Amino acid sequence: MKKEDNNGPLKAMAKLLSFLPTSLSALGMITILVSVAVILDDPVFASYKVYTDKALTILSYGVFAAMCYYLLVSSCKRLFPAHYDGNIAYGAARMACNTEPKSLPKERHHRYAIHEAGHILSFALYKDKPDVIEAWVKPYINNLNGNVYHEFTDIRPFNVSHIKEVMKTQIAGGCAEEIVLGSMELGSESDFTGWEAAARQYLGSVYNSGFTWFVVPSNDAEARVNASSLEKLKQGQWEELRAFFLANKDLLIEIAESLKGVDKLETEVTYSLLEKAILAQ
Repeated sequence: MKKEDNNGPLKAMAKLLSFLPTSLSALGMITILVSVAVILDDPVFASYKVYTDKALTILSYGVFAAMCYYLLVSSCKRLFPAHYDGNIAYGAARMACNTEPKSLPKERHHRYAIHEAGHILSFALYKDKPDVIEAWVKPYINNLNGNVYHEFTDIRPFNVSHIKEVMKTQIAGGCAEEIVLGSMELGSESDFTGWEAAARQYLGSVYNSGFTWFVVPSNDAEARVNASSLEKLKQGQWEELRAFFLANKDLLIEIAESLKGVDKLETEVTYSLLEKAILAQ
């Protein structure tokens, strides 16, 4: 099912508008310089020398301020180079004047691809797969270096198996990193927050089996029981994912390489990759 891209004109307009700030700034500076030159050469304005002197003074201060700004920004970029902790960028990469994207090191880019590949491959465990599964990873430092988007065209009723599937998808990225790269660095807070929200929904439902759960804990002891149940549930799902990813390690790497080779991994390609998954009998 090929999605028709109706955003072509919008994308073209966005690219055009992206050049306007620089173009307008250059045009404005040229206009000011030409205007000053005309005023100085035109005898009609000779009697307004005091105004031209003020204009030149203001222009001089403006040029001096621009030079100071350039030196300050250049110094800051030297003193505080771009670096990152997990998926959070620091240093020069956070500067508002940093218009040029900073490339990610190849190792970091590969880690992002493996992380998103884990999320993608987890859909192979779904009884009913999403109708749309798209993903991308960016080769430069960004607030969001990778993402997997999925969509069901019909409304999903509350179903215990589907809730468990969603939970596994949430933590699949970090698990994939551990299997392929030996450590987890990008298991973002949002992943585990999403997992816990789904886990609480499951544990508080009538479908909960084998876990003690207090819907509204009234004391610290009950809160500790809830925390223990959450940890046991997560550990069990983590081990299930580990076994699945170990059996499909080569496929994880193949999905990651496919992600790095395109701007966006489309649904058709994603489905063709998921069909290669080895499922437990």
